[in-house]
Amino acid sequence: MDWYVYVSLALIVTQAFFMLLPFNNYRYALARYKRKIYHYAPRVALIIPCKNLDENFEQNISSFYRQNYEDYLLWFVVGDARDAAYSELCKLKGKFAGSTKARDVRVLVAGPGQTCSQKIHNLLYAYQQIPDDVEVLAFADSDVDVKPEWVRHLVHPLRLENRGVATGYRWFVPKRNNFATLALSAMNAKVTQLMGNTRFNQVWGGSMAIKVKKFRENNKEY
Repeated sequence: MDWYVYVSLALIVTQAFFMLLPFNNYRYALARYKRKIYHYAPRVALIIPCKNLDENFEQNISSFYRQNYEDYLLWFVVGDARDAAYSELCKLKGKFAGSTKARDVRVLVAGPGQTCSQKIHNLLYAYQQIPDDVEVLAFADSDVDVKPEWVRHLVHPLRLENRGVATGYRWFVPKRNNFATLALSAMNAKVTQLMGNTRFNQVWGGSMAIKVKKFRENNKEY
């Protein structure tokens, strides 16, 4: 057979795989969704790097204050106090004082990054200040709007000894019926459908949790 026949067969097999994977992941997600969430509530440090004001910034940040979780630290971190996000974060901290389950709310200023990207620098700056009794690090982006049970669901897989990292993923919900918005939503949904109980998963930094012990095992310099 000519070479292009082999290429065609390879493409067909690949496409069949990508059609089967979302179906299996759909069944897996439904089965997991119906399972009982066990009472596993380690102390969590939720760290959210911020830069400038994203669309729906107040709504997104407010969702982190409304977590139905009893023992979590809520730390926001910016690179510069002159960043527009800093003053807004301080206002929201005052607004939710006394009405959030977060035990410790901070707005940190990391200063300029020197040896890595500003976002990574911000995250490491916050991490280096966590108290010794924190068991799990959770991270989120400032442009996501999470449900009240988000932290609980995110850390739930970590109850198992052989699980060190857990992740979520975003959904882009189009507000306007135009080509660009619909295309972005469709492409993002395609990636989401490929995630599931497989070896091909990647951790998305916009919604992830990792055991502090596991983090330190893999990042000994920190």
